[in-house]
Amino acid sequence: MNHYPPSKPSILIIDDNITNIEVLAAALANDYEISFATGGAEGIELAGKYRPDLILLDIMMPGMDGFETCRRLRGGESLPDIPVIFISALEEVADKVKAFQAGGNDYITKPFQPEEVRARVATHTALYRARRELEAREESLQRNLQELQTAHQQLKEMSSQLLQSEKLASIGQLAAGVAHEINNPIGFVNSNLSTLKKYAVILLQILDEYALLEETAPADTRRRLQALKQEADLGFLRQDILELIDESI
Repeated sequence: MNHYPPSKPSILIIDDNITNIEVLAAALANDYEISFATGGAEGIELAGKYRPDLILLDIMMPGMDGFETCRRLRGGESLPDIPVIFISALEEVADKVKAFQAGGNDYITKPFQPEEVRARVATHTALYRARRELEAREESLQRNLQELQTAHQQLKEMSSQLLQSEKLASIGQLAAGVAHEINNPIGFVNSNLSTLKKYAVILLQILDEYALLEETAPADTRRRLQALKQEADLGFLRQDILELIDESI
C-alpha cells in the first residue's frame, strides 16, 4: 500500500477471495499501483486513508456485502466521487440495477476477461483523473481570481489615497500662496505701526516740554491751552494713543 500519491493510478481491490485478487492484480499490475482488502469494513478504511483512483468491488462477501460497502463509500465525505466497478458472478438484471443504485459506476460479470477489465478500468481512471485535474485547475483559478480581486481592491484604495494626497498637496500650495499674500501687507502695516509708536512717543515728550513753558505764557495763551486740553481730553489721549498702537501691532 502506498502512503503517498503514486505516479501511476492506484486501484483498490475489495474481495474476500484471494484468488480473485491475485488474478485481478496480475491483469493490472503493469499499469497500476495495486492494494487490496478482504472485507468491506477494511476496504472502506483503506479507501478513506489512501483515496485510490478506482475501486474494484466484489458483491458476495461475508459480513458486509458489496452493495452495503458501496453505499457506505458513497456516504463518506471524502469518497463520494471515486469510481466503483462491481465484479460479481451475479448476472441478473436486478442485481446490476441494485449495484448502480448503491452508487456503482460499472459492472463486470465473472468469469471476467482481463482485456475487458483493463479497458473498463482505464476508461474510469482516466475520467476520474481528468475530473480531479479540472477541479484542481478550477480551485487554482478561483484562488487567482480572489488574488486579483484583492489586488484590484488594494489598487482602488491606493488610487483613492493618492488622489487625497494630491488634493491635500494642492490645498497646501494654495494655503502657502494665501499666507504669502497676507504676510506681505501685514508685515508692511506692522512695520509702519512700530514706527508710528516711536513718533507718538516723541510727540508726547515734546508736549511735556511745552507744558513746562505754559506757566510763563501770557494769560490769554494759558486760557486757550487749557480750553484745548479739556476739549481734547489730553490726559486720556496721552494714555489711549499708545494702547491703540500696541493693540493694532
